[in-house]
Amino acid sequence: MVWTGGNVEYSEMQEAAPYWFNGVVALAYQLDNVRLKSQALNFLDYMIAHQDATTGWFGPVAFNLTDVVPGTPLLLWPRYMTMLGLVQYAEADSTQTDRIVTLLHNFLPVVQDLANAGSLNASTQYYGFQFSYQWVRWEELVYTLEWLYDNYPRGMEAELLDLMTAARNQGFSWKTEFFVEGKFPTQADTASTESYYSADEHLAGLGPSRGTELCAIVEEMFSLSTNYQVFGEPSWADLVEQLAYNALPASNTPDFWQHQYLQQTNQIWAKDHLDGFPWQFQDTDDSYSNVFGLESNYPCCTVNHPQGYPKFWANSFVQGASGALVHAYLGPTSFSGTVGSANTVKVAVDTLYPFGSTLSYTISSTKAFSFSIRIPTWAQNLTSSITINGGKAQSVSANLTTALHTINLAKGNNKIELNLDMRIRIESRSNGSALQSGKSPPALGFVVNELEAEFHNVPAQDLTTTTNTTDITYTYTSPWNIAIDPSTLVVYDNSSMVTSLPYYVWDVAAQPIYMTATACEIKWDLYAGDPDWPPASPNNCTGTPFNVTLRPYGGTRLRLAELPTMSL
Repeated sequence: MVWTGGNVEYSEMQEAAPYWFNGVVALAYQLDNVRLKSQALNFLDYMIAHQDATTGWFGPVAFNLTDVVPGTPLLLWPRYMTMLGLVQYAEADSTQTDRIVTLLHNFLPVVQDLANAGSLNASTQYYGFQFSYQWVRWEELVYTLEWLYDNYPRGMEAELLDLMTAARNQGFSWKTEFFVEGKFPTQADTASTESYYSADEHLAGLGPSRGTELCAIVEEMFSLSTNYQVFGEPSWADLVEQLAYNALPASNTPDFWQHQYLQQTNQIWAKDHLDGFPWQFQDTDDSYSNVFGLESNYPCCTVNHPQGYPKFWANSFVQGASGALVHAYLGPTSFSGTVGSANTVKVAVDTLYPFGSTLSYTISSTKAFSFSIRIPTWAQNLTSSITINGGKAQSVSANLTTALHTINLAKGNNKIELNLDMRIRIESRSNGSALQSGKSPPALGFVVNELEAEFHNVPAQDLTTTTNTTDITYTYTSPWNIAIDPSTLVVYDNSSMVTSLPYYVWDVAAQPIYMTATACEIKWDLYAGDPDWPPASPNNCTGTPFNVTLRPYGGTRLRLAELPTMSL
């Protein structure tokens, strides 16, 4: 690995170790795992020990590009990912904070020299694809510079502001070059039922067979989390939960040993698409893109997707503008830290959420403080209730702007029980006909019976000596071309009868909720090897109606989440 003195790297972008480090720090400290902590520390030690004492540069240099293209600038972008990991490290382990801040400050002259020359980002697009990332992803540099400015400026406030301004001005202007009519449509036409952007390397509209890269899902989660923390807009947090509890697990096998490069909303098989595929850009995504494996299509998702859940849980508690501790992303988690002025607070959340509607909080604090819970927008109604220290249940009263329900707690021990109203939602989709139905936040889809098989014609570059990393294909064994009658939907919620979830919670049928409906086969053709757009509804049955089961999207490998309708 080039970041620790080796010479092996899958890409000239030198991104493997930075992606890994960006995810492993949060994972190591959340699990308090000795092995992972040791790996992260060894990586940190190597970077610090090998930082150039004269210039402040850290990490490898570009692969001999200065010999090929005279005047090629420094490849900064991989350091942006590494710096995101360093920020998390400094926050997680105070014994390393000073070393990390010093490393970052020593690197600032490198950035300043490039900014002074006007080549921080602007000219790099002409030297190869690996340089274009720092041109369009300059915000990741600003993220770390802002963190230094807010927490450890060391008297460099003016210089940090200048560098942030230079990064913006010399980088790609998303405001004037992308978010304009003709390039970025203003109508809502790119989000799937699971809240990820349909984008097989390019924005792909609403086609439920087009697919989206796993990297895009975890990157979107982090971006939306940042948006939520900056603006406080609750819809961003709703979207983060939708991604965490739907799209992210569905792209992986239940044990997370295999993943897809591209995930499809309507996915009837995961195979080598030698007979055609619906993703449109064959120069970037190939026939192997939706096979489950260690490195199907591109290896970037192998090292990048592990940031998803660690960062989700790391951002699940935040401090609100008023100083209150906010439980932002609901789920079984805990918090231990200082809130406000020397107030030691511990919070433990016992819940089956997102598969159960009750969240039980056990809280201790050394001082009185305000505690806020984000109430998802789909649950803000009079049938959601909250109980404090065994008192009378009260209706949830979330702030209309922030969606936060705030409780003023006395010091000592407190208990809160939140019961959310979790009704079925039916969402009209493409053609005005297909629908997505779910008991929020999990989306539910028709589970296509599947045959799992080890893929035997694995590309040589994907072979490993570890048996857990075999590539896997899934093929449908039951009719997929169906429409359902929405009036026949019945929900089965067994969450009140279980106290814990299975270890492999994202396996098919492992969740305590599901729905049934009456369905029938219809005329629905394949296009480019996968289901065409859902036919306009209502549809005519081509056979006898039968019952089908809809299960949480995240627990499926093959499913139809956007279904046409019919009426019996």
